[in-house]
Amino acid sequence: MYNLAILFFSTGFVVLFARYCSKQGKEALIAWIALQSVLANIFVLKQINLVGLNATASEVFAIGSIIGLNFLQSQHGVKAARQAVWISFMCMFFFCVMSQVHLLYLPSSLDVRHHHYSVLLSSAPRILFASLSVYFFIQHLSVALFSYSKKRFPRLPLILIILTCLIFTQFLDTVLFGFLGLYGLVDKIDEVILISFGIKLLVIFISIPFAELSTLLNHHPKEEPKAIS
Repeated sequence: MYNLAILFFSTGFVVLFARYCSKQGKEALIAWIALQSVLANIFVLKQINLVGLNATASEVFAIGSIIGLNFLQSQHGVKAARQAVWISFMCMFFFCVMSQVHLLYLPSSLDVRHHHYSVLLSSAPRILFASLSVYFFIQHLSVALFSYSKKRFPRLPLILIILTCLIFTQFLDTVLFGFLGLYGLVDKIDEVILISFGIKLLVIFISIPFAELSTLLNHHPKEEPKAIS
């Protein structure tokens, strides 16, 4: 229950902060999306026990980046969303390259943390390639799917469109990364994929009330047009 409470809090904080950044302008939201993408790749290495299941702690950030991307696209259009995808991808690529370069430095005799950095930042090339490739594909797919859904179903509430896009894209994300990055490295890959997707669904549904709350908190009634004298 403790980890579930932490998950609930972190999901709410991510969604509310996404809405806050969306109110600060396009640049703030793009920077926030890129940060979520980098954090997702760092924290994917930490495993937690959640309602009796072994899970990672990165789903919140992966889903947070998609929510932010949907906020960005709804306010600033498809071009801004695609720009955010490229910037996020380049930030992830830069982090991955420079993290490996950082490990090439020979530590001094007084250094006691190099081993910890090495454990944290040393990722298998296959996992790294899978993460970048799947992220790039899923983000572009999310932009296209969100744009199509808004045009095809203009009367649907924004939160419902976001929810549908999240579930579909995260299912594909889980399956693709599972086979590209983990197949042959873990036992019972089908169970790993199923559990991972279940955790993502939990995070998605936890995010719904916070998304609605952030919308209400940031709702400003339209001003009546002033009469021209």
